[in-house]
Amino acid sequence: MLKKFLVILLIAGLFLQTGVLACTDFVIAAKDKTIVNARSMEFPIDLESEICVVPRGTQYGSWQTKYAFLGVNAYHLPTAFVEGLNEKGLAFSGLMFGEVKYQSPVPGKTLPFDLLAIWALGNFASVDEVKQALSGIVVTDTSIKKLKGMGMHIAIHDSAGKNLVIEFVNGQMMVYDNPVGVMTNRPNFPWQMDNLRNYINLDAHDKKPKMLNNAKIEPTGVGSGLLGLPGDWTPPSRFVRMAIATDAALKPDNTAGLINLAEHLLNIVDIPKGVVKESPAPFVKLYGYAQWVLIKDMTNRVMYYKTYDNTNWKSVSLMNFDLNPGSPVKKILIADGQTQIPDVSAMLK
Repeated sequence: MLKKFLVILLIAGLFLQTGVLACTDFVIAAKDKTIVNARSMEFPIDLESEICVVPRGTQYGSWQTKYAFLGVNAYHLPTAFVEGLNEKGLAFSGLMFGEVKYQSPVPGKTLPFDLLAIWALGNFASVDEVKQALSGIVVTDTSIKKLKGMGMHIAIHDSAGKNLVIEFVNGQMMVYDNPVGVMTNRPNFPWQMDNLRNYINLDAHDKKPKMLNNAKIEPTGVGSGLLGLPGDWTPPSRFVRMAIATDAALKPDNTAGLINLAEHLLNIVDIPKGVVKESPAPFVKLYGYAQWVLIKDMTNRVMYYKTYDNTNWKSVSLMNFDLNPGSPVKKILIADGQTQIPDVSAMLK
């Protein structure tokens, strides 16, 4: 068991150094004002993720959560949430970002990165509240040894339609409003927005025939207005593809239509096993794939999810649980959807 764990750590360390993870995050809205946030989690090693139902008043170190939330963790770790949705409709997504330099500790303001999701989801109801509070903290590298050095950047969305990106570059926290509501991996968010300028010629409307000298040149078929849309799985290409697709897609009437649209949009960044082959070291073969995907209904506080091996959508509604202080943290193994209520008190100390 120890040998297997050490091998996983070695592979994960080599992989994280390459910074070539392939997550995609986006937000869309329906005509009835319903808003959903969807994301894909591509990773070559099974994260053994769980969806945790965290009630109000759950103790983490010296502070308690104000709001209840659903958090998606990695490796069964009780604080390592890479995803979440709280009872006020605030959504949190952590995406790999490659080489990150977090902030230096400051007495009374230090927050390890592994607690950032809990801090945001457990305390705030809107993007504006998070932005205001960020000036009161500094975010340092994680305190969890097995996740040390993991570089991530953060997308935060609220049920009013506001979007935020948080990045850590050269020891500084960079905070950006996100008008397109899309995020992938590196390069940084300003670079991704600049790169969109290379694709302003693309249009969802098909091109009309054109006369060249005396020849009438017809488009080869439907989709001619988007000829040149990048189709590979690199982060910049996925960013462009998703930004254009979310803008062009017809806005659904209601929640059901919006969930359906989100599923179709997730399909355009899906990575089947083997089509992306990563080799962070000569003796290591890694195959990034869409391990799991989520759709978070921020209006109705419902999380939909499916895995690579089971494409049947499952759902968990935050409001169906006892969220009052003193209620136990519940866990749902994302691979099988079974709810369990373990004794997690020792894990949270």
